[in-house]
Amino acid sequence: MSLKTGLGNLRASMKVRQETANAQVVSGTQRARSARIMGMTFACAFVMMLAALAVPASAEIDLNGTIGPIITSVIELIPSIVELIVAIVPAVITLAIVGFIIKFLNQILDMLHI
Repeated sequence: MSLKTGLGNLRASMKVRQETANAQVVSGTQRARSARIMGMTFACAFVMMLAALAVPASAEIDLNGTIGPIITSVIELIPSIVELIVAIVPAVITLAIVGFIIKFLNQILDMLHI
């Protein structure tokens, strides 16, 4: 084996070792990051659990007062959405037909080599 080949093999093996070391550092960093995220998630869940326990069991929750306005506003939006769809559909159909005709004529011209 020549000196040049030996040095090339040495460089290749050192490069592999460096890449392995880099991969181990990255995986350790990812583990630490995921551990921090899980810790924050559990802390938030614990705070939410404590907040749920802080509400007295006898307290009444008024669903009509909280959900009623949301449902009413959604119902008021439905006619506007329908009008928008009815206004857009003819334009979409027209564009589709024009696009089809243009592409069809373009293919005919391509076959004629004009």
